Amino acid sequence: MYKNYMLFGLLSLMVLWPIKPISAETLQQSVMQALAAHPSVEAALANKEIAIQDKKEARSDLFPIISAGTSVGRIHSNNSTSRGLTITRGAAYSGLWEANATVTQPLYDGMQTKNRIDAANARMQSADYNVLDVRENLALRATQAHIAVLQAEATLVRTKSYYEAIENYLIKIQLMVDEGVADESEVSQARNISLMLQSTLTDYEGQLKTALANYSEIVGQAPSSTLTKPINQKLMSDIQSAIAYAKSNHPLLKSNQKEMEAIEFEIKAEKGALYPGLDAEVSGIKRDQKEEIGGELKDTRALLKLTWDFETGGALEARGKRLRAQYSEITAENKEKLRSIEGDIYRAYTELETAQKQVDLIKEREAVTSNLFEAYKAQFEGARVRLLQLMQAENQFFNSQLESITAEYRYLMAQYTVLASIGQLQETVIVGGQKRPIKKIRSVQPVEKIETIIKYDEDPIINPQIKYVEPKNKVELEVVKEQEVEEQEFIEIMTVEPVVPEHRPLQKVSSGERIYITTK
Repeated sequence: MYKNYMLFGLLSLMVLWPIKPISAETLQQSVMQALAAHPSVEAALANKEIAIQDKKEARSDLFPIISAGTSVGRIHSNNSTSRGLTITRGAAYSGLWEANATVTQPLYDGMQTKNRIDAANARMQSADYNVLDVRENLALRATQAHIAVLQAEATLVRTKSYYEAIENYLIKIQLMVDEGVADESEVSQARNISLMLQSTLTDYEGQLKTALANYSEIVGQAPSSTLTKPINQKLMSDIQSAIAYAKSNHPLLKSNQKEMEAIEFEIKAEKGALYPGLDAEVSGIKRDQKEEIGGELKDTRALLKLTWDFETGGALEARGKRLRAQYSEITAENKEKLRSIEGDIYRAYTELETAQKQVDLIKEREAVTSNLFEAYKAQFEGARVRLLQLMQAENQFFNSQLESITAEYRYLMAQYTVLASIGQLQETVIVGGQKRPIKKIRSVQPVEKIETIIKYDEDPIINPQIKYVEPKNKVELEVVKEQEVEEQEFIEIMTVEPVVPEHRPLQKVSSGERIYITTK
């Protein structure tokens, strides 16, 4: 039940989030903007709406069926009644008006309707999880686009800065050649480095344009201001724990499981067709015509109708076999998707481990090249190395900085890929994914009962009271529930040292915060 609440809350948050154009600065804004406007989400929501209407359609079979009709015209009749009442032709002509109405209430159909409603409800839940899965994939793409833009911008800024330094080197070396204190080959080597850097700069400018194009495609608009770098995330260190979590919570697997439940109910519904159906029926008919062909008619009935249909062509058996085959198909697909998710988790953690090691190694290399560059600068001032050598040392330092930027963003992206692989990316980026901080409030004497709302880390919001009890050596704050709660909700006892008597009012606690009482 708790997971259903969380699923409903998450979907409601996504649907009700403002869809107006926003300045996509943070990763959360980029992801939310993508989720608000991307066609794939609209398609998933439309599929959910189809499932909702399917459930309404199945549920409508519980209610009475009303049928009514009327007819007006003229008839010619030659039957025993007309021949008995006419003396000339044996046939009669008459105007005709007729009206009828029937109300049929299904009473029993072998539990077919109930099972079809349960199947429709399972498909509606499957559609909910499918929406989450589509959003999860889109959130990953938006995250990738966001980080790609940041990486391209950081790389381009650093390259432009270094290009200006290279141009200064080139000018100085050319002056030294003109003055005869440097060789022409040094100018050629410096110009070669400059041309290579120009080519690299052009490539990075193209990469930034491509990253912005990808961002616009996913998010729906280009960033209107500078993007902010997302923070590093705390992840499950144990891969097996991550796989266990994904098996129980990944929206793709949950969607498949609900689809399997739907087919199970449909199989039960088909078995219900083997039993007779019982309906209650109330009907009435009124007819106005000449006496020669039968006269006026009024007929009302209240009946119990038992029907038992036998499909001799094997349609019922064929439908049952088809559903069982579909169940086998989805079961196999679910196993395949489970393997795929496990593989994604292993690959994501492998990439995370590799990226983290590269960050450490490249940071070390960056420090080495930085020290080398600083040493060359000192030696250049002492005329112990040439300007070209200093330029080459700075080029090594620059390359290590680019590698550091690449490794840093690779490691950052690897963290969010891990979250996506276990189905936690939306919860982390949109909802926050972090535990709510505990707010410290100062207690008072005397302490009165407080009515508030407290949300714990792992259970739903409940409506408790905080009741003050003062034993001899400690103060207990007991959270007392006032209503029935789910199994995952609990009562927490919090104990602190005795409170110093003071008469300050308690601070107000807002909804959703976790609190405890502390002394001075």
